Amino acid sequence: NPIGTSINHVFYFSYLTFLGLIYNSKEKKIINGFIFLLTISVFLELLHFFIPNRAFELNDLLSNSIGILIVFFLFKLMKKFTL
Repeated sequence: NPIGTSINHVFYFSYLTFLGLIYNSKEKKIINGFIFLLTISVFLELLHFFIPNRAFELNDLLSNSIGILIVFFLFKLMKKFTL
């Protein structure tokens, strides 16, 4: 079930991004956190090449990125309307 595991990646990285953006909301370094999370997403997925019984999956990498982008844009939209 590829959509089942991919949706878990979206939820996990959405939650991780949400926590990261809340932590850095007072600072104006949102883009740095965004780049950091995308880098971590790619790094973790590339590690699957070296971990036994794991495989690199492009669907997981795309799901990670989608989770990050959803929260990032919702956070930007929220900040635009609350100011």
